[in-house]
Amino acid sequence: MKKDFLAVILGTDVNAYGMARSVHIAYDEKSLCVGKGRLMMTADSKICDVDVIDSQTDEAFISELINKAIKLKENYQQLILFPASDVYSELIVNHEDQLKEHFLIPLPNMNLFNQMKLKEEFYKLCDSHKLPYAKTIIAESHNYEEQSKKLTVPLVIKPSNSITYTDLDFPGKKKAFIVNQAAEVLPILKSIYETGYQEPMIIQDFIPGDDTNMRVLNSYSNQQGEVLKLSMGQPLLEDVTPFLIGNYVAIINNQDKEACLKFKAFLENSQYTGFANFDMKYDSRDQTFKVFEINMRLGRSSFFSTAFGSNLLQAAIEDLVYNRPSTELFENKEEQMLWLGVPKEVAETYVTDPVLQAVVKECISKDAVVNTLTYNKDKSFMRNRKINKYYQSYVDRYKEYFKEKGEI
Repeated sequence: MKKDFLAVILGTDVNAYGMARSVHIAYDEKSLCVGKGRLMMTADSKICDVDVIDSQTDEAFISELINKAIKLKENYQQLILFPASDVYSELIVNHEDQLKEHFLIPLPNMNLFNQMKLKEEFYKLCDSHKLPYAKTIIAESHNYEEQSKKLTVPLVIKPSNSITYTDLDFPGKKKAFIVNQAAEVLPILKSIYETGYQEPMIIQDFIPGDDTNMRVLNSYSNQQGEVLKLSMGQPLLEDVTPFLIGNYVAIINNQDKEACLKFKAFLENSQYTGFANFDMKYDSRDQTFKVFEINMRLGRSSFFSTAFGSNLLQAAIEDLVYNRPSTELFENKEEQMLWLGVPKEVAETYVTDPVLQAVVKECISKDAVVNTLTYNKDKSFMRNRKINKYYQSYVDRYKEYFKEKGEI
């Protein structure tokens, strides 16, 4: 007898594991993680199998994925395809016509995806729907010297297209650059464009305040564009590893429903479908949340939503497989919880706001702490050893990089 569904997750990283764990919590079912390589986050796991497709081209990868799907359909009624990264999201969207015959695909259509993946185009949509964002200048290969002078420091410099930027290699590369000195702006842009990179770069006003002013919002929208689930958290720390800056490593339960509803309206007016992940920051200068970007999939830290009571994977499966759409828009628990992507001592040491530091310590004392990779139903000697080593590496990373990231 065939099982109802299988979650096929493209990726083998911490985000992929968080998705698999969310599925396992809701349905006690294993997922299949498919990727171009193996990573320790999904290795030696009892809740997900891992398949590697070692293909040199996207077309070959898709062809092998479809062959896998045909075989899997012998044992499963439905296959749902979930991307764990921007690269896999784009791969799915670009080959949706081939994939939709075999998979349920909770992603926006190609036109909307291609518009929203470029930050300058996303900001145009924000203008249309009156969604605030930080003051922004667009720099390109032909005008970056002139554009570098148009905003005053402190600034943030980041790629408009994070997908193409991923493959770029140059000395000092970071996911995003926080710039304190005006003299640093041009050299950063020059180092990027001298590689031959042709995509626009975003030069953006740095909104005052530390990581605790950030908010992260996850959502799920059905195929009619109706938002079924919203889950917001308050980041306390960002990753300090240069190539991971912008990823959160400590989040508490703090849901501003009024702000959430503005994003719900934005998504529904845009006829958006599938998962969305928004990064925003509270600007005390005008008392507004200003959005930075949208990820058209769940983010690296998105397991916080499941930990806090809003299982978005379950919402998608209930909607797509069982036609039982969620009627509860907000499901985050009332009690305070702490999601961590670092050891507890890192959060205790580097969260310096007295009020939030007290929240961190209270959550730790009450054992109201969740790590994505530490799951009591998925333990073994080998897995525990690797996971502990991975988390402990952040003690050294914070000692090395925290001051370098700096405070503005």
